[in-house]
Amino acid sequence: MLDRIVTTKSESVISAYEKRIEKLEREKMVMSEKLENKAKPVHSFTEMFELSLKFISNPWNIWASGHLTLKRTVLKLAFSERIAYSRKTGFRAPQVSVPFEFFGGHIQKCEMVRSRGINGCFHSNSYSNIFR
Repeated sequence: MLDRIVTTKSESVISAYEKRIEKLEREKMVMSEKLENKAKPVHSFTEMFELSLKFISNPWNIWASGHLTLKRTVLKLAFSERIAYSRKTGFRAPQVSVPFEFFGGHIQKCEMVRSRGINGCFHSNSYSNIFR
């Protein structure tokens, strides 16, 4: 087939192949420019790893800041699913995310959170030992 393309005498076929080759060359240049201009990470892997370990070692510092968006972020990172709540028994034991589960046995300071519910309401059977 390649031999037929090379030996063709039809101007329309030659023109079509030349247009196709030009289009492929332009696409190649665009792709190489995109590769060169590819966004580089703002922080190095080491910096991001250290930041992650700092969070895992004490999420209470972020929680204590009081910002609602940060508290939601802590909850999303600390628990693998939403915390279940029952009107009869209070908060259920949460499913802890993998990093906290892994480091859970190695954390030195681990206290129970006061049995205070949402908005300061007291519940007799609510507990969690994640944030302190």
